[in-house]
Amino acid sequence: MLRIRKFRWEDTFMVLGIINEAAKAYGKVLKPPVYHEPQMTLDEFLCEANRIKFFVAKMNGKIVGVAGYEYVKDVALIRHVYVKPEYQRKGIGTALIKHLESLIVKEDKTEKLIVGTYNVAYWAIAFYQKHGYGIVENSNIILKKYYNIPDIQRENSIALKKLLLKR
Repeated sequence: MLRIRKFRWEDTFMVLGIINEAAKAYGKVLKPPVYHEPQMTLDEFLCEANRIKFFVAKMNGKIVGVAGYEYVKDVALIRHVYVKPEYQRKGIGTALIKHLESLIVKEDKTEKLIVGTYNVAYWAIAFYQKHGYGIVENSNIILKKYYNIPDIQRENSIALKKLLLKR
């Protein structure tokens, strides 16, 4: 059975491991220096975890996925949606996205969601499109406005957006 709960600090190394393990898929489509290992260092994760509301997906008592969101200006950014490779295509990413979206709707701070991903990560783009996110034409401008990421990452990424319907 799949359960989603709020991230706890003791989850840090498990979550960071999932992010870095799942992010290895980028190595098949990105060249250095855009792609690097680890995708995220411990210091980077700790900095992110102080801002982002992270949630973990647990299956049979084991953390198998992670996703988070944060509010920046007038939008909610969906951040770091990763599932352990051996658990992918089992609905875990979908459950995480739906969970985040339901919380954002309840909090009623914005109806605008944005997610950034690498422009060659066709699997991630397809995943978000399946969930109603559309590619933004002016991705570079949107990414520069809402994300604090290195130029090289921004130049190799796209933004997708979705408007949430209020209940």
